[in-house]
Amino acid sequence: MFLIQGEIEVVSKLLNDPLSAFHPFTVLPMIGQVLLVTTLFQGSPSKLLTYLGMCGIGILLLFMLIIGLIGPNIKTALSVLPFVCISIMVVRHHQSIRSGQEN
Repeated sequence: MFLIQGEIEVVSKLLNDPLSAFHPFTVLPMIGQVLLVTTLFQGSPSKLLTYLGMCGIGILLLFMLIIGLIGPNIKTALSVLPFVCISIMVVRHHQSIRSGQEN
């Protein structure tokens, strides 16, 4: 299933029957996405909102990684790598900004 298909399904379930879609593995990543989209439109993105958004999405992807490793389904496990790489780059970027301000 593509990500957009899964999201459309979750959003439609939330609109039709909110209790059936109310689960931490659906709600937390959606909140994380909302937080990351919010930081996208900020002039100076909030580090806290960025980290909270990455953690919200990261919870779901961590379990996808575990499932892929236990499965063993290497494609599922490797699908998490782009998010991990970008998250590491974002953390390093925020650290470089902070260390640049201290000098």
